[in-house]
Amino acid sequence: MIAVAERMPMLATAATPDHLPPLAERYAFGEFVVDTRRRTLSRAGAPVTLTPIEFNMLIALLRRQGGVVPREVLEREIWSYPTLPASRVVDRHIARLRRKIEPNADHPLHVVTVPRVGYRFHAT
Repeated sequence: MIAVAERMPMLATAATPDHLPPLAERYAFGEFVVDTRRRTLSRAGAPVTLTPIEFNMLIALLRRQGGVVPREVLEREIWSYPTLPASRVVDRHIARLRRKIEPNADHPLHVVTVPRVGYRFHAT
């Protein structure tokens, strides 16, 4: 288990492409506030527990608000290596994240699926 944790880079320290905005200290959407320095998420002031992978995925999506984030980009940023083509690992983690931040995970408002491509984040 430690070997996996060592391979998983922290998104805040990972190299970022020039076209991405710098990592903000805080992001807000709906009732949520993300503190990237403390690596915390709160909803209406109450803490929301995220795994490191869920937190990193949320940050990757927030940094590209409104744009489509392909699964391959999430794989590269979160795990630093591609998963198998038929792998649903990204989808499973997105589903878990949705259960924590969406009013209705079956009809998401924030993390929207772009079929056969990836995901788009909406702050509304």
